[in-house]
Amino acid sequence: MSETTNNPFESPKTNMNAVPDSPATGELTSLMKTYLKEASPWIRFVGIMGYIGCGLIAVIGLLMAVGFSAFGQTFASLGAMSGFMGAGVGALYIIMAVIGFFPSHFTFKLGSGIKSYNLTGMNEKLESAFKFNKSFWKFVGIIYIIYLAFLPLALIFSAVVGVIAAQ
Repeated sequence: MSETTNNPFESPKTNMNAVPDSPATGELTSLMKTYLKEASPWIRFVGIMGYIGCGLIAVIGLLMAVGFSAFGQTFASLGAMSGFMGAGVGALYIIMAVIGFFPSHFTFKLGSGIKSYNLTGMNEKLESAFKFNKSFWKFVGIIYIIYLAFLPLALIFSAVVGVIAAQ
């Protein structure tokens, strides 16, 4: 009688011969290709709209920074700090435009890569597109981490300003 030991600390074993070798493994089906083809123009559209939005935000930021700084006397009724505050808010708008540019760029490149894949059928084009998809989600994740890090600070700052303003 052969005795087999059953070691609970041993790594599980998989019989590699049990996995069928299918020619369809890793390949895109015609339905997947159809979905990519239908999504590509919309993805590129969202990227283009993001570019336009970033441009408008940057122009508004420049106008605010230059307008309030150069014409501070015109806005004297807003208070002594109106020129400084306008420049600060304008700079904040420009920073938001720069940050917003990257997701728009990644989105547009994703859509363009999918379009190139649909035209050529070259897997390298689709790999490049998915690289931009990965970059988009990585960027969004980093922005959320930064947001979550600054949220408690913003709440504390708001509470302190509220208490000071109430006195």
